[in-house]
Amino acid sequence: MPVRHRAPSRPRSVLRWAAARGAVPSGRDRAPAPWWLAAAALALATGLLGCAPQIGDDCTTSIDCSQLGDRLCDTSQPDGYCTIFNCEPDQCPEEALCVGFGFDLDPACSSVDDPRWSRFERTFCMVGCEEQEDCRPGYVCAAPGDRRAVSIDVDNELAGSKACFPEGTVADASGEAPAICTP
Repeated sequence: MPVRHRAPSRPRSVLRWAAARGAVPSGRDRAPAPWWLAAAALALATGLLGCAPQIGDDCTTSIDCSQLGDRLCDTSQPDGYCTIFNCEPDQCPEEALCVGFGFDLDPACSSVDDPRWSRFERTFCMVGCEEQEDCRPGYVCAAPGDRRAVSIDVDNELAGSKACFPEGTVADASGEAPAICTP
């Protein structure tokens, strides 16, 4: 009578099979992961998924506004102002509107209707507001027209809204335009 050899049973998992042969430590011999490793992973995940700075937040450098380089810190504003420079109409984040400054060819000639494009115009994304409480300290909720600026948004739901501007007054450019302003 021939001798039959029994086929070896299959291990339930490769790790158990390897542990049975001494290749890897078994579950009881394996050291637990250090607690600080789990805490570091949690802190990293929270930091990466945490709150991203928004338009109008205070800042010291542009890195405070975006690590991707798509936002700038305007340090000429009180406590800095996170913004997007040279914004296009309707391209600011949902909490902001695109505001243009320097639309007049010359502030002294602001009362003259001049169809030419101002080479000094600059646009910035500014956080929208409805009332003073929407702005951080040192800023006021004002219509762009009250600050010698204009909202250039067309389809943005904030088009025509107010924005948070630094506190202070703006020189009045109204009055009679000098003769040199008329072509």
